[in-house]
Amino acid sequence: MEIEQSFTVPYPRASVWACFHDAPGVVGCLPGASLLAPPEGGLLKLAMAVKLGPIAASFSGDGEMRLDEDAFRGSVSGGGVDRKSASRVKGVAAFALEEAAPGQTRVDVKVDYTIAGSLAQFSRGGLVKDLATRMTEAFAANLKARLDASAPAAAPAPA
Repeated sequence: MEIEQSFTVPYPRASVWACFHDAPGVVGCLPGASLLAPPEGGLLKLAMAVKLGPIAASFSGDGEMRLDEDAFRGSVSGGGVDRKSASRVKGVAAFALEEAAPGQTRVDVKVDYTIAGSLAQFSRGGLVKDLATRMTEAFAANLKARLDASAPAAAPAPA
């Protein structure tokens, strides 16, 4: 299944791109996601907790983050297993940063994933799309908050 979404943050592309180089920070922006170990050369040990319909799942597995410096693009790929439901998920989230306007960056995200096991029966229809939309909105808000926190304080107005 494939989902495409976009959001805009009020920061220049170079600032947003620098933020994407911080794998723990990027993972921390995604609700329910966490690192199980420090990243090593783009390789990630990930955990992800989601609630889809009546099922709550907690996936753990391996992933990889790749960045294309010249094109301001990247991807996070991986897979995991929820031991409780025996469900498995595998996917790739590709992202691209584009200058939307001076001082603004549009982040385009394309997620391609598969779900197997008991959770697969709830992955049809609008349920997953709704979850993906909410997660993208939360990721965008958390990314903006990270950028706000790292931005230099505005200079005081002259007296």
